[in-house]
Amino acid sequence: MGGFIEFACLAVAAIGMAINQVIKDSPALRERFPLLPGWVNYAPLVLVLVAGGLWINRHFLSPAPPTAGAVSAPGIAASAPPSAPTSSATTTQPSNSTDYVPEGFAEKFLSLHKTDPTPLQVDLLLRPYVGKRMRVSGILESVIIHGDGSLLVLVRPAGGASGYFVVAFLKKWTPQLGVLGAGSPVNVDMLIAEGEPPALTDGQLF
Repeated sequence: MGGFIEFACLAVAAIGMAINQVIKDSPALRERFPLLPGWVNYAPLVLVLVAGGLWINRHFLSPAPPTAGAVSAPGIAASAPPSAPTSSATTTQPSNSTDYVPEGFAEKFLSLHKTDPTPLQVDLLLRPYVGKRMRVSGILESVIIHGDGSLLVLVRPAGGASGYFVVAFLKKWTPQLGVLGAGSPVNVDMLIAEGEPPALTDGQLF
C-alpha cells in the first residue's frame, strides 16, 4: 500500500507540473485557463517530499519480519515491528530447577538483539548457560522446513515485545507444529546448545 501512495504522489506532482507548464507556454490556453495562485506551484514539491518521506520510512525506518532466507542460525533473534506496546517476554521457568536459566534471562536475550548484536556478543551472553534450558510463552510466527526434515521455529514473545526466538525442532515435532497456524499461542522449552555462537535447539512444546 505504501508503494502505491508514493507512486500516486509522484504521478500527481508530475501531471500538475506538466499542466501548469503547458498553460504557461500557450497564450490561447492562458486566456481560457488563467494561471492558478502562486502557492499552488509549490504543491508538486510537497507531493514529492511526501513520497520521499514515505519511501524512507518504508525502507529504512520500518523493520520487517525475517524470511526463511534471512534466518542464519537458531537463537539469533531478528527485530520486527511490535503489534502492541512493548512489554517483557513471558517466561515460565520451572521452580527450583538448576537445569534452567535464571528468571529474566529471556528478557535479557531479547534486549541484546534490539541492538543488532555481533556473534561475539551473542556468544558472551549464551556461553555461560550452554547445557541449560529456557522456557518461553509466545506467539508462533513461522515454521521453516530444512532439507533433513528438521524445523526452524520463529516464536514472537507474548505481550508484543519486539524480536524473535529462533528455535530448532526435531522432525518428530512436525505433527504437533503442523496443526498450528501463524499467530497461535505456544509454550516452548528449548536447550542452549554448544555452537559458534551457541544456539537454541531441542525445541519442545509443553
